[in-house]
Amino acid sequence: MKVLNDFKSNQTKIIKKDKVFQLKNNGHSHNLLRRELIKIAKVAEIDDFTQVHSLRHTFASHLIMNGIDLTTVKTLLGHSDIQTTMIYAHLAPAHLVESVNKLQY
Repeated sequence: MKVLNDFKSNQTKIIKKDKVFQLKNNGHSHNLLRRELIKIAKVAEIDDFTQVHSLRHTFASHLIMNGIDLTTVKTLLGHSDIQTTMIYAHLAPAHLVESVNKLQY
């Protein structure tokens, strides 16, 4: 949390409407966040965690594994095409079973 607070204090607008990070395309903001992520991963002894996009992927994966429907995940991730969101569908096999079990015969 400290990293996000520090990052926020260094940026003019971090949270804008539905976005957590409003990063500029000049690369400096993204690089700052990436460097902090790498530091945290090292302290936590997590190997190969160097991409900010990994956080997005983890967020989506946890949503799916907790039974959030694909349409909602699509909206939260800002995907324009449900096919992009479908890459996470394989993470919820238990949710499929629960869905069928809701039917009353």
